Amino acid sequence: EACLASDETMTEHDVRTRLAPPRYDAATIVLSYKNRAVLYRHIEERVDRMMAAGLAEEVREIIDSGADMKCTAMQAIGYKETAAALRGEMTMEEAVERIKRGTRRYAKRQISWCSRYSDALRIDWEKKPDYEEGLRLSTDFLRSRGVI
Repeated sequence: EACLASDETMTEHDVRTRLAPPRYDAATIVLSYKNRAVLYRHIEERVDRMMAAGLAEEVREIIDSGADMKCTAMQAIGYKETAAALRGEMTMEEAVERIKRGTRRYAKRQISWCSRYSDALRIDWEKKPDYEEGLRLSTDFLRSRGVI
């Protein structure tokens, strides 16, 4: 569609758009944890809560509704592993461990991605999020950038 609309190849389009100045002066705020082990513990606890809240039942309902297992939503971390366990391809315990591992890896990729934003406000929590402090810091940051 981009090629047809612009009469340029996708490579030409990508080069041109990469060279163009940003359309917006984005204010980026990165939330994370100072200690990666704390982040990973939170991830594991969250996956356990998702399972306790009925992730397997939710995935079963989606499967039973006739959803295409190749659709993007069913390839999401958590859904694909749970669906595999429900099909008998692995145990539910194995699925939970794969969900945790996949989520940890995804978090690591997000941390790497966010590291390229040198002018971002970084809020790194100690053990648990301090939302009041995060609100204060982000408001001050946005004010300093002229956003508010």
